[in-house]
Amino acid sequence: MATAFKTINEGISAASAGDVVNVREGTYNERLVIDKQLRLDGYGVFTNVVPLDVPTADVYDVEVNASGTRIIGFTFFFNGTDGTRSGNGIIVGDLNGPPVTDVYIGSNTIYPGHTNTGIRTGKYADVSGLIINRNTIRGDPGSMCEGIYIHPYTGVGNVTIQNNYLANLSYGGLSIEASNVQVLDNLIFGDELSAVYGIRFVDLTGGENFSNVIISDNGVWDFQYGISVGTDSDVGSTLTATIDLNRVNENDIGLLTRHGANLTVTNNQIRNNTLYGMSNETDTVVIAENNW
Repeated sequence: MATAFKTINEGISAASAGDVVNVREGTYNERLVIDKQLRLDGYGVFTNVVPLDVPTADVYDVEVNASGTRIIGFTFFFNGTDGTRSGNGIIVGDLNGPPVTDVYIGSNTIYPGHTNTGIRTGKYADVSGLIINRNTIRGDPGSMCEGIYIHPYTGVGNVTIQNNYLANLSYGGLSIEASNVQVLDNLIFGDELSAVYGIRFVDLTGGENFSNVIISDNGVWDFQYGISVGTDSDVGSTLTATIDLNRVNENDIGLLTRHGANLTVTNNQIRNNTLYGMSNETDTVVIAENNW
């Protein structure tokens, strides 16, 4: 028999690994810590998680610390009740923490915190098998927020970001700083005011060799840089990616290649970008064929 609780955290505490926690309609003013394998099911726009605490560094609104966790059907207001809260969003794994693999985050609506990120991974934690699928991540115009950030991770399994709708994200849609990441079939819109990156593949540490990144069949509009790969200066990085079948339109620069980029760019639609369809800041040859 199911047992009812007043808060989501009470349900998480009482549940056993492998259980389903059904969260009814309502507004829940709490941050969540998921430390066992659970499936959390909400009712979409009717199940609102609105943390009210003052954000502090390294304390996240939703902490996923258990492999196999599934979070489905919630609306997360990390920006608070008035759109100005700088909530730290969802984190999967922790800095240099134990593996948190095969997590699924799907069919949620997420409002990132002001100047913050909706979903991120813990740096150097093994998050192999993470799937971020069919979410809507929507920023407040001018809030300099970002949708998704994949930090460097240990392990060899893929991270898949697929079929998401990202809009009004005035810093960036998503950033990749890792190997084995697939970015597929997403629609990504800037806020037409100050949006910087649609999709960014970068190495902020320096000297990393990231590979097996696939950016395919996405639509990217209204950013300074639709897709950006590489680093501002030569820091010894190699960032290897296949970029194909994307629609990269109405940005300032459609595709920007920088230091360390090792790209194959094929069969993309790159149209109506105000400065350049493609700009290469280095002397490195980019394989670019059948784009239009």
